[in-house]
Amino acid sequence: MLFLLIANIASAISIKTGTEVNTSNQKISDNYYVAGGSVNLDGEYEKDVFIAGGDITISGQINGDLTVVGGETRINGKVLGDTRIIGGRAIISGEVFGDLFVTSGKIDLTGDAKITGESIFVTAEMNQSAKLENPVKILAGAIFLDGIIASTTDITTQKIVVGESAEISGDLRYYAPNKAVVADGSKISGTVSFNEIKTIRERGVVKSAILNLLSFWIIFKFLTTLILAFIAVYVFRIFTQNVTNLAVTSMVRSFFSGIGILIFIPIVSIILLVSLIALPIGFIFMLGYIFVLIIAPAMSGIIIGSLIFGIFEEGNKHQVTFGKATVGIVLLTALQFVPVIGEITKFIFTIVAVGAITRYTYGYVVR
Repeated sequence: MLFLLIANIASAISIKTGTEVNTSNQKISDNYYVAGGSVNLDGEYEKDVFIAGGDITISGQINGDLTVVGGETRINGKVLGDTRIIGGRAIISGEVFGDLFVTSGKIDLTGDAKITGESIFVTAEMNQSAKLENPVKILAGAIFLDGIIASTTDITTQKIVVGESAEISGDLRYYAPNKAVVADGSKISGTVSFNEIKTIRERGVVKSAILNLLSFWIIFKFLTTLILAFIAVYVFRIFTQNVTNLAVTSMVRSFFSGIGILIFIPIVSIILLVSLIALPIGFIFMLGYIFVLIIAPAMSGIIIGSLIFGIFEEGNKHQVTFGKATVGIVLLTALQFVPVIGEITKFIFTIVAVGAITRYTYGYVVR
């Protein structure tokens, strides 16, 4: 299954692995995938870059999107596309022109950093001295603002300090147990809205505090899933139709196949990754695994829509259409508001989608 998923893009990617990966004065025109204990990237990268490592430093220019999963990440260069960072610590001193999402134990945005797109930060501790030019959403244990924020800022935190060099020209809305400590010399030209959180047990207050952030994620996830479904239906129609047929005609088998994939592929990938010879294969397996998990929610919505409309249709009951997919995705999104039963139903259909994708792809490869 994974070989077919990678085959269509294999000719357009570059993969590099090792204990230490260093690139300098290079210009790479393909999508670039890197895995290593220590990764240092210089030069220019024309397309997307994906990095997995322990200690990561980016000093070059990335013209596409950047995705990083690592221990400590430092961005000293320039990223023209969107940036996504997941790790222990993130230090940004360069320029990010697209949207930025960072979830990390600690986040440092230095005074040299410039963030042009919309930003979302989820962290235990954050120090901000950078220039942020578009809407900012922050969920942090503690935050120190001492840079320029040129748009609306929404913050949920336990402690907030606004430094003397801070310049906030947009509206500042924050949820915290106490008012922000605002130093003399700071400049806030917008409206400051403080919403007190008295105790974490007052769920009504907590819900209102994070409602804006949750609403954003629900809408973002819904739209992303809808876009993936659109691509699946109109670009990969044959693949999508065959996967849907497998799912609805042998749902139990697809479910157990999906369970097997979720359990065994990560184990096999880790075994291959720790082996020097098979490390590239393990990396490809892991990429395929991640790819399947990304498209599974869209496929599960398509499957649900086909099942529902199949009850009322005659003839070719499970014909895949974008209208059916939209209905399925709407229902899938609504299920998250149904306690227990909704989550179980979402889980089952997602696993079925993973299993059906696996079965069809495997059958295609061995034919």
